[in-house]
Amino acid sequence: MTVNAPPYALASNPFPLPGLAAHVGRAALGGDREVANACFVVARLAAGLLPPYALPTELREKRAEACRAWLTSQALPTTIRAPLLAAAESTASAERSVISAAIHALRRQAAKYLDGASGQELDSLALRLGG
Repeated sequence: MTVNAPPYALASNPFPLPGLAAHVGRAALGGDREVANACFVVARLAAGLLPPYALPTELREKRAEACRAWLTSQALPTTIRAPLLAAAESTASAERSVISAAIHALRRQAAKYLDGASGQELDSLALRLGG
């Protein structure tokens, strides 16, 4: 049965990273959840380059700086802190290949903290960014 939306209905806005968000909610308190949440935040920054968002450079730079400040305040394992900061900082540039490489590196370093669906979402995001 086909349901037609009324002409005044808003277009749906699909959530870009449902697997990663769900993993954050299910992850054990402490390091696992902190890392998963940090990966989620960085992935959302990177997704800001893709349609329908395609944020302007000035806004991406402000968001990357705010994310960097937030990441430095989190209790993250030292092995994952550098890839997270590098991925967050890369989102300020418009070079999709640089951001894609940073997301791939983050995915490799965070593999033990992520489940299958969230890891696949990071891989998919990196591919959509051009790498």
